[in-house]
Amino acid sequence: MTQNRTFWEWQDVAGGFLRSQTWNNNSGFALGALEGVLSGISNAGLQFVTSAVPDVAISSPTADVTWQLTQDLAVILFDTASGGVVQLIVPAPHEGIFKPDTLVVDPGNAAIIALTAAAVASMTSVGGDAVTGFNQGVRSSRRTEQNMPPG
Repeated sequence: MTQNRTFWEWQDVAGGFLRSQTWNNNSGFALGALEGVLSGISNAGLQFVTSAVPDVAISSPTADVTWQLTQDLAVILFDTASGGVVQLIVPAPHEGIFKPDTLVVDPGNAAIIALTAAAVASMTSVGGDAVTGFNQGVRSSRRTEQNMPPG
């Protein structure tokens, strides 16, 4: 029997966000009923529910590199056909995708060129507008948000 992995994205009145997940039997599973019950017993607003059979992509984390934690990010923006922007987050990014300042993503880097081609081939905005190209990218950090020491 296949199972769907379901992601529940919640927001509270103070703007706080929580993403949780469950596994569900996708043969005859009444996701709408579960959404209704969950919404009825939570004071947070259920913003998004995504449920599908997961695409299992196994990769191993790399140790002893400049940014090895998921608290360090590359935030990459892509343009869409209607003039909008779509954001893609890369956790624990490779140092080589940045310009020498290590703050700005280098659009001429081979890995970023490949990422842009893949984004153009597959990504859209929430409204369905196709991604058309690279806009910009920067290094960011969630360390303060996660109450982690710098370093």
